[in-house]
Amino acid sequence: LTIDTLALEREKNGLDYSAGYFRANAGGFVFMQNETFLGATFGSSLVTRNDLEFSLGSKLTLFLDSRSLVQIFRDGRLLSSGYYGAGNQEVDTRSLPGGAYEVELVITDIQGRTRSERQFYSKSSRLPPASQSLFFVQAGQYSALSSEQVTPELLGDSFIRAGIESRLTPTIAGRLGMSTNDDSTMLEAGLFHQGTNYELQAAAAYDQFSVSALEVRGRYRYNMGNLTVFGRQIWAGDVPLGDESQIGEEVVQVNVSAGLNTPFGSFNVFANYNESEQAAFSTADAQQDSYGITWRDNSFLGIDGLSPNLEISNNRGEGLVLLNLTYRSRNGAWTNSANAQFRRQTLLDGTNATEVNGNAATSWASDTSLPTTYRADLRVDHQDSTLIESGIEATANEGAGSVFVSHNIDSGLSNYSASMRTSFAATTNSVGMGGKRSANAGFLVAVEGEGNEDVEVDILVDNSKRATVGVNERVFIPATPYDTYDVEFKTAGNSLAQVSYKPKPLTLYMGNVVAVTASIQEIVVGLGRILTASGAPLANALIKNASGLALTDDNGYFQAEIDKSLDELIFVKGTSECVVALPDQSRSENVSMLGTMTCELR
Repeated sequence: LTIDTLALEREKNGLDYSAGYFRANAGGFVFMQNETFLGATFGSSLVTRNDLEFSLGSKLTLFLDSRSLVQIFRDGRLLSSGYYGAGNQEVDTRSLPGGAYEVELVITDIQGRTRSERQFYSKSSRLPPASQSLFFVQAGQYSALSSEQVTPELLGDSFIRAGIESRLTPTIAGRLGMSTNDDSTMLEAGLFHQGTNYELQAAAAYDQFSVSALEVRGRYRYNMGNLTVFGRQIWAGDVPLGDESQIGEEVVQVNVSAGLNTPFGSFNVFANYNESEQAAFSTADAQQDSYGITWRDNSFLGIDGLSPNLEISNNRGEGLVLLNLTYRSRNGAWTNSANAQFRRQTLLDGTNATEVNGNAATSWASDTSLPTTYRADLRVDHQDSTLIESGIEATANEGAGSVFVSHNIDSGLSNYSASMRTSFAATTNSVGMGGKRSANAGFLVAVEGEGNEDVEVDILVDNSKRATVGVNERVFIPATPYDTYDVEFKTAGNSLAQVSYKPKPLTLYMGNVVAVTASIQEIVVGLGRILTASGAPLANALIKNASGLALTDDNGYFQAEIDKSLDELIFVKGTSECVVALPDQSRSENVSMLGTMTCELR
C-alpha cells in the first residue's frame, strides 16, 4: 500500500487552502515541475468557473519496431499502459495527470526485449479568466514515493515557490514565477495566445547557475487538417558538484507534424528529434530522430470495412516502408478484425529486411443496459513470433476490474496484469462505495424496505439509467458538478414492487455528495369477492388501503394491488366502512386467490 495523496483541502470564496502530502501543479508553469511534498499551498481556485480552464497537452511519440507494450512511468509509478502497432505511434495520454514532468516510456517488443526512453510531458496551459488573476504559493519539504513505506519518504530538502498568471489582452495571458530551494533559485516567465484557429505558447527560465531554458509550442487548425509544433531546449550552465538545477539537465526535444484530409484519404507528415544526456536511462542512443509520412483511408478499392494504412519513414537512420490492410466487421455483440502487414526495413549497414505479418482479433461486449457489463477480447499476433493476448473487463455498481494475459508461443514468455477501481463517498448520515466511473461529485442512492431479495430497482438520472440496485442496497452514482439533475426510480423487470420517492431537482457542486433515499413496498395482486354480513355482494365499494385505485364490481368481485405488509383490507361505500382480514398467503405469493370473504363493519 502506497499513499500518493493524503491532504486536507478547503475552497472558500475563490481561494484554495491545502495542507498535507500531495503532488501539486505549479499553475501553468512548465519548468517548475510537479513535486511530491509535505507542506501547504495557498492560491486561486477555479472550481466555480469550470468553463474557463484551457489545456494544451504535448505529444508523446515513439517509433516501434514491432507490436509492443508501452508503459508510461513517472517517478517509478505506472500511469498508463497499452499495446501499439509497428511504426511511429502517438501514445494515448488522456489518462495522464495535469502538470509538467518527465515520463519514462518502457517499451517491450514482441520478443520480450525491453528498452526505455525519457520524454518531457506537459498538460498545464490555460488562459486565466479576464476578471481574475491566478496566483499560488507553495512551501514544504520534498518527498518521494517509496515501496518501503506507506507515506512518501521525506528527502530533507525544503522549498518555496510562487507564481501569478493574468490575462493581458482578451486573447493573451502572461505568467511570472520563482522557485527557491536548498540548492538554487530560478525564475520563469511565459506567454500564451489563443487565436481563432490556433494556439501559441512560449516559456523561458533561468537560474543562478546560468542554466537557461526555452519552450515553444503551437497548434494551427485549418479546414483540411492541422499543424502542430513543439520545441524545448535546456542549456547547461555551471552547476557546482553536489548541487542540482531545478530547471533540469541539458536536453533538446522537437516534434513537428502536419495533417491533410483529402477525398483520397488523410496524409500526415512528421519529424521528431530528441537529444539528451540521460543515455543511462535508455538502451538506445542519447540522440534519436525520426521523420516520414503516413497515409490512411477509410476504404480500399471500394470494399466496405477494408481500410489501408501506409507509412514511409526514417527512424534512427533506418528506412521503413510499412503497409497495413485491415478488415473490420461487427455482428451484434461481436466485433472482429483481421490485419495483414507488409514491412520492408533498410538497416544501417545498407541491407534490407522484408517480412509479412498479420493478426486477428475478436471482442465481445454484453448489453450495456444490464447492471453488470462485461467485455472480453482475444487477439493472435504473428510477427517474429506468435503472441496470444486475451483480457476481460467487468463494470458494476461497485466499481470496475480487469485482467489481461499475453503468451508468446515461441519463447514461452507470459505476462499478466490486473486492476481494480472503485470510489468512496460519504454524507453526514450515509457511507457507500462504488460507481462505474470516477467524479468529484455525485449521489449516494439507497433503496430501503423489507422486500424480496429478488426485487431490483433501476435508478435514472435525467431519464438515463445509471444503476440497478436491490432492496437495502446503496450505490454511488458519479455526476458532473455545477449542474441540476432529476433522480427517479423504477422497478426492474416484472417486479410488482412499488417505489415511494418524492422527486425534486438536485444541484451538485464540486466535492458535493447528496444522499437520495427511496422506500420500496412489495405488491401482491389480490383476486377475490366481498360479501356483506347478510351474504349480499358488496358492490361498487372502494378499497381504501390498496395501492392505486381499486373497486369492487356489481357482484362484489375485485382485483387490487396490495402491499404485502398489510394484514387487512378496508372497504368504503358511502359513509360505511368495513374490514376484511387477509390470509397469510397474500404476503408470500405475487398473485393471491383470496376467495370469497365477509366484510365486518367497524
